[in-house]
Amino acid sequence: IGISLIVEDPLPGMRLDGAALKTTSGRLVVGLTLRDTRLEMFWFTLMHLVAHIVLHVGQNHYDAIFDELDAPADTAIEEDADTFARELLVPSGKWAKCKSQYCWTRKSIVEDACRLGVGPAVIEGHIRRLYGDARVQPRLTPNIDVRKLLKP
Repeated sequence: IGISLIVEDPLPGMRLDGAALKTTSGRLVVGLTLRDTRLEMFWFTLMHLVAHIVLHVGQNHYDAIFDELDAPADTAIEEDADTFARELLVPSGKWAKCKSQYCWTRKSIVEDACRLGVGPAVIEGHIRRLYGDARVQPRLTPNIDVRKLLKP
């Protein structure tokens, strides 16, 4: 659809997760740093930045948006991008019918992931965003380092 994807290693000392921007020639770009290498964070970060392209940069409201996803979503554009990403990955109407919203087992996560057409890590990430990492221990899906998948 005309959006370029760039994946780079994170810069030392920076907490940048990615950027959504428009080049001077008008090309739309999503850049990811893979600062957090978990698969569920990759998908959420990617969809969050695509949301910025669709809602903000592509609409000429901003030329560039740089994101640190650990920071609180304290602006309307960040809340919009978070909501867009969540709804794209796990629509709230479908989530309401998911067993894994209250039963955090590998079996329920895999069943709901199949039903929603997403990977189990997306469901686990959704649970962790809703309820916090501290309440969902240990990991329920395999811990896959996205850098190993994307960078040879």
